[in-house]
Amino acid sequence: MLKTVTSAVVVSLALAGPIAAQSTRSSDAHVHGSGAVSIAIDGSILSPMIETPAYDVLGFEHRTRSAEDRRLVSAVRSLLENPQALFDLPVSAGCSPRGVDVAIGAENDGAQDLGDGGNTHSEIAGQYIYECTSVSDVDRIGFPWFEAFPLSLKLDVVVLSARGQFAGAVTPDRPDFRLQ
Repeated sequence: MLKTVTSAVVVSLALAGPIAAQSTRSSDAHVHGSGAVSIAIDGSILSPMIETPAYDVLGFEHRTRSAEDRRLVSAVRSLLENPQALFDLPVSAGCSPRGVDVAIGAENDGAQDLGDGGNTHSEIAGQYIYECTSVSDVDRIGFPWFEAFPLSLKLDVVVLSARGQFAGAVTPDRPDFRLQ
């Protein structure tokens, strides 16, 4: 199983790049309200990686400055570390979370100073690993993400699996992605 997990992680990282490198994307790729999800399905492993501007989940992008900022980042981290609150997978697929790695650019000097009068951009990235008893039953992925983060308006989704590659977008009005 370790080989399968490693393979899924390698494929997922190849799609989206390492979390540490992605926690501060370049400013030309940074669009408030719009994030990206790359999902690798390999054997029994389903591995989504999500990246979004920190503004979409925190309402700010600057380095944490106050106790209130730190409390908000802590609450958001707790939510991001709960994959069931972010992804809705078919029950029949029997998917259980096996790993989570979250990077929040607004903490620990992760915000990128743009050199334009103190404006900053920071990203949030999460890598998730699920093990599924019947991964072939994953014919759709729901994104309750939008309920948790109402400033997020769109997620571009790419899925790579043995059944093929799928791409599209989900929004608050259309939060389900179909693998067709």
